Amino acid sequence: MFTPLESLSDRVIDQLPDRNIIFIHTPLCGTCKVARRMLEIVYEMTPNAAIYEVNANFVPDTLQEWRIQSVPALLYMDKPKDTIDVQYAISDVPALLRRVQAFFK
Repeated sequence: MFTPLESLSDRVIDQLPDRNIIFIHTPLCGTCKVARRMLEIVYEMTPNAAIYEVNANFVPDTLQEWRIQSVPALLYMDKPKDTIDVQYAISDVPALLRRVQAFFK
């Protein structure tokens, strides 16, 4: 499954691979649960994907600093702290699969 992160501190981010995705969620969010299931399917189909997860409740200051507007959110990151894109709408598995596979190519 996804590797959990306890924080999004500079020290933690610096240890992540150059290309990674961080799934930001909250445990009681129904939309987050649907997004997680879709991302799990994509993860199984993309073996080289470095996908991490963090509970938004534990990183509120970082989310405010990074201007994360809502959950679920997928942060596509290239080199530590250089966010390429933030995806909020996760509509279907095929579209998500194309985007994730293109990102990790």
